[in-house]
Amino acid sequence: MAGTAKFGFDSRCPEFLVGDPGGQTYDLRQTQVGPFMTLEQKLKKATELARSGEADRAISFFVELVEARPENVQLRIYLAKCLGLVFQFEECELLLENLLKATGRAPEVLVETAKTWEELDRADLSLGFWEEAARSEKVPGAWSQVARLSERFNRLPEAKEALEQGSKKGEAGPCWHWVKGRVAQREGCFEDALREFSLIFERSPESDWGQQAGHGMAAVFEKL
Repeated sequence: MAGTAKFGFDSRCPEFLVGDPGGQTYDLRQTQVGPFMTLEQKLKKATELARSGEADRAISFFVELVEARPENVQLRIYLAKCLGLVFQFEECELLLENLLKATGRAPEVLVETAKTWEELDRADLSLGFWEEAARSEKVPGAWSQVARLSERFNRLPEAKEALEQGSKKGEAGPCWHWVKGRVAQREGCFEDALREFSLIFERSPESDWGQQAGHGMAAVFEKL
């Protein structure tokens, strides 16, 4: 069975262009792909298939879309995700690497690449791209992501260094506090961990981060 699309495919295709990340858009409705389908229709079909877990069928649609609009970064990202979902990891990696080269390793594309690999359960590859994005100093919150994945891979010194770098850049979001709490918890500093988790929970108890912090608090209470 083809991999299940556990990440989002947006049929509106929010996009940026090769050579101009974050730049102009074009109207998918005005371009025909084949005798019966416009680009908009083909994109809608492709995203529906990807969302329903039929990434193998979505690939041919995304290939045609990329051929029609090779300058569109987001379409290539979607194609790479589908390739990864059907375990064509070499093709996925080649497509992403070529995309990075074409965009001059733009920070926005580094972030999309990092997210893609983590969504494909390859967080080991995702970490390197987050590190590169963080070093570019153009991606807010990137050091927090480096810290999160470093902690996940039991690299506590690297996680603490990333937290410090993030702090210097003014990062203080829930991800940053979560990792700080996790590091404190793993080092046996339970009161420090509880403080970080409580801060997240008090700010947004219903959010994903808030619920995660709630579980962290419960685990810490067992140690106190």
